[in-house]
Amino acid sequence: MSYSVLIVEDDPMVAMINEQYVLKNPDFTVAGSCRNGQEAIEFLQNQNADLVLMDVFMPVMDGVSTLKRIRQLNYNFDVIMITAANDTSTIEETMHLGVLDYLIKPFDYERFNISLEKFKNKIQLMHNTEVLDQKSLDSLIASSAKNSV
Repeated sequence: MSYSVLIVEDDPMVAMINEQYVLKNPDFTVAGSCRNGQEAIEFLQNQNADLVLMDVFMPVMDGVSTLKRIRQLNYNFDVIMITAANDTSTIEETMHLGVLDYLIKPFDYERFNISLEKFKNKIQLMHNTEVLDQKSLDSLIASSAKNSV
């Protein structure tokens, strides 16, 4: 199965690197790229994505505001924050809003790919199993705790 990714990043060079990283993993494709949160919301109203990679610091609508709006609209996909924002209040707020992972720039491909694999494992576990046993749930939660902030 192939998972589609929306990249939300105002810096064209960083967006290009993120796209190259996504495409290195054969299980992922890039659905599109947006320069700010408002563009992302408009994109998601017309097209689907399984996963959103989002920066915090962007013009027009920042990543935290975009994440709040995504949750208000009940869009059904996961979000990974990829940002230079390393203050605990932003990290805590995005974690409360349900981000799957949080990557602080700069990071390497290996760490990026851990996030993609974490997403893939979560989706496979949740979609291939109607009822989780404690061991499977513990594995999912441990993966989340081990690979996040």
